[in-house]
Amino acid sequence: MNLFINYLDVNGLVLNDNINYFLTVTNLFDATRDVISNDMYIDGQSWTRSKTQMKTITLQGVVQGNIATNLYLLKQYLFADTTKVLTIGINGMPTLTLTVDVVNWTSDPNNAQIITCTLVAPDPNLYSQTPQVVSLGALSSNSLTFPFGFPLTFGTLTGAQGTIQNLGSSTAYPVITIVGVCDTLVISNATTGESMSLAISLGATDTLIIDNNPATRSVTLDGVLRMDLKVGTWLSCPVGNNVFNFSRNSVSLANQCSISLLSRWI
Repeated sequence: MNLFINYLDVNGLVLNDNINYFLTVTNLFDATRDVISNDMYIDGQSWTRSKTQMKTITLQGVVQGNIATNLYLLKQYLFADTTKVLTIGINGMPTLTLTVDVVNWTSDPNNAQIITCTLVAPDPNLYSQTPQVVSLGALSSNSLTFPFGFPLTFGTLTGAQGTIQNLGSSTAYPVITIVGVCDTLVISNATTGESMSLAISLGATDTLIIDNNPATRSVTLDGVLRMDLKVGTWLSCPVGNNVFNFSRNSVSLANQCSISLLSRWI
């Protein structure tokens, strides 16, 4: 794949400004899978499961400008005792992020300006920097709508439907936020058939957040973990369009449900 990287930074330090640094990364979309299988009496083995290994990429190029200062600054960023976020701009794609750490730094023996660093990404997926977002509000159900007739009927407002797109190449996982006075909550992805309900009555100042990411899965109510509220399956978004349904009892016309999705590339 011929990729032109037009922007690159690590935790905000720009690495390809051609003033202080002229660096690039390679192997961004390389991937390796572990396939776990069981032995059989017949030929071959039976497939059990598989997963993608950590990603290894290479950061390489030339340190410019005030060379000593910029070398030490780059080492300060890369060797900090925490993971780092690479932000990567590629022509024709959304801006991507990848969480990495450095495992190796080597310099050209004849020119310390020329460096090669090996970086590993424990999570091998690249993520869109900007999420796709859809807000779901009210569909009338025996409620006052225009044009209306007499006698007037007051009822509750149920949910709504919306589509969110995973632009990437691997399954992504939405973060769902629900606010305001409502109860009897049901969120489903009609594309996958996955659905969850939440046994909670929200007040005017309540915020319910459902994080479906496998590494950080949680249900929090006003910042307090409440995994007991969830009934059903966690929700996922395969590549392409995903149609979400949101239903609840409420008298509010507001879009009370927001679904946010960071597309993922492997």
